[in-house]
Amino acid sequence: SVFIYQLSVDGHSQTGIVAEIPVGEYRDGLVRKHEETRKEHEERLGHYLDSVGATSSPICLAYEGTNVIDGVVEELVKSEPMLDFDLPDGVQQRLWQVSNPAVLDKLVRGFADIRYTYLTDGHHRAASTLHHAASRHAQGKGEGPWDYLLTVLFPASELRVLPFNRCVRDLGELTPQTFLRKLEDDFTVETMPHDQAVLPSRQGQFLMLMEGYAATVTLRSQPQDPSPVKNLDVAILQDRVLAPVLGIEDARKDPRLDYVTGDSGIAGLMQRVREGWQLSIACYPTSMGELMAVADASEVMPPKSTCFDPKPRSGLFVRMS
Repeated sequence: SVFIYQLSVDGHSQTGIVAEIPVGEYRDGLVRKHEETRKEHEERLGHYLDSVGATSSPICLAYEGTNVIDGVVEELVKSEPMLDFDLPDGVQQRLWQVSNPAVLDKLVRGFADIRYTYLTDGHHRAASTLHHAASRHAQGKGEGPWDYLLTVLFPASELRVLPFNRCVRDLGELTPQTFLRKLEDDFTVETMPHDQAVLPSRQGQFLMLMEGYAATVTLRSQPQDPSPVKNLDVAILQDRVLAPVLGIEDARKDPRLDYVTGDSGIAGLMQRVREGWQLSIACYPTSMGELMAVADASEVMPPKSTCFDPKPRSGLFVRMS
């Protein structure tokens, strides 16, 4: 079955298509990824699929919208949904089943013109499905449901990307004043009281919060690196602040570094400062264009580069394999 699935919250709405795609598209690079996966996590999820034979969390993909697909979806959502309910956190979910063969054929023809899709959430689930399919084939089973991924495909233009902000446990031997001075070679630094702090308004800008200090820190000149990863704000923060100034070399494992989703805003970052974290950093969100450029270059984003909101919830769709 194919479904139209709409998520709405805080005035934002995104409408996707829930469908199966061949896992071979992931294997062959037609589904483009931007994150590294951990082998042990892949294997654990693969064993789960081998044992349970079911998945209830669609993998999220983005695609560049087309008039054909957009037109079909716009018409379908004018009808009465088969499901319409709100979650406790305020996210409205609406669902339409696509059963008309002519409409299905139109969608299939529309997607035939799309060469690549982009993974936004579910890198480990996609990789583990590939392992699961290989396991089934090793058992002598031919093509079956294990050869397909349960996905929800959203137009890239409709996805809302929030930043993943950073918190640092301590400044080492630096005081807030000396820390900010060390940034002045690469950044302009404007300090202000906490109650005047504002979130970053453009690429290359960060808000830094410390006890008694707030500072807007803006990169003096944007890098022009041929690697799209090196031009990301989260990479600039790592390469020019966290590693050289604070000694945080491994953003994945250093216990001094933690992450806060962007939906908590300045209030969430200030709460971390009150809890004893000496530095909270608000980032400007990574764009879908930046994500696609990284994926097209077969590069890997730094950890916690993007936060997509709202996300499809588990349990609404169950697929047996």
